[in-house]
Amino acid sequence: MSFEEKVERFARQIVRHHGFRLNEGFACLVPDTKSYAPNEGLFLWAFSVRRKRFETRLEKFHLAPRIKRMANMLGLPEEEYSKLYASIESYMESLKDIGFSDIGKGVDLFCKGKMYNLQADAKLFENNLEDLKKLEELTIKNPIVDFAEAYGYFEVKNKRTLVWDEIFGTKAIKTAGMHKKSSPKSRLFTTTQLSDKLKRLARQKPVSMPDWEKKQAVWAKQIKEVYRKIETWLSEHVKSGYITLSTHKVKLSDSMGDNDYEVMSLELDIVGEHQFVLQPIEMNILGAVGRVDLQHRGDNAHNAMLLLVDKGKNQFEWTLWKNLNEERLPLNKETLEALLNQWVGD
Repeated sequence: MSFEEKVERFARQIVRHHGFRLNEGFACLVPDTKSYAPNEGLFLWAFSVRRKRFETRLEKFHLAPRIKRMANMLGLPEEEYSKLYASIESYMESLKDIGFSDIGKGVDLFCKGKMYNLQADAKLFENNLEDLKKLEELTIKNPIVDFAEAYGYFEVKNKRTLVWDEIFGTKAIKTAGMHKKSSPKSRLFTTTQLSDKLKRLARQKPVSMPDWEKKQAVWAKQIKEVYRKIETWLSEHVKSGYITLSTHKVKLSDSMGDNDYEVMSLELDIVGEHQFVLQPIEMNILGAVGRVDLQHRGDNAHNAMLLLVDKGKNQFEWTLWKNLNEERLPLNKETLEALLNQWVGD
């Protein structure tokens, strides 16, 4: 089982073990009372099986059906329910503390202020297992859950036992050891935290800031340039009023999490209430300078990656990669319009 599959299993078991509710294929919700549909509740996070990452969806808190549901269920007027804004804000800040980062154009929650959805790739936690433990602890104890428990319609189950212990903690190590013949070698490999030691060594190694800053500058420049190209390619549709383009700042970190930097995301609002987001994800990945995800918001089946390839001699090329079963295509006006045409028509 790969690490990402293990994280997916971990996320599913959190929902079941602590009495939350699954929704939209795979999400963690504080469930509504039994008199309502079993797939509704206050949305804490989703785990995207396709992208192997955790995601929040703030917009679900202030949709009209949700406000009406809370009013009917708890007798709460809208202005009272909207006080949950502060609780949601606190919860989101706690997610950021364990590595979640901004995604999307932001949500004007309850008309009280813009707040950004967050995401965290499963691989983010590969060398930070303790942060996964913090995520479980945050899921079962946060201001949103406190709100539901205060109104007496939900109570977290099994607060004293964590799924993390079974999958990643000492219980998991002991269970694995039961299935192996004991020997000095196997005991060494089950108890030595090699990843922690390597991480400490990496932090002790002097960081070449000029080199990192140069690479980051190239990455940011290429992102801006590809956005300018996209604006040119779609200019005819923009002038006709069919497409609106907007950019927003997003914060990223380097692979070690030591250096934060800002780049821009690009959003395409298309007639018919279609919204496409180009979201920078990371730089210095295997086989590419960096990666930008292209997503059709609200449709999990429509996803693609833009990969920046270094051709040498200060020459770079963006390629479009829809899925593992297809070849990478050069990113140009034709391939972009063909993709948008396909997704809008589906």
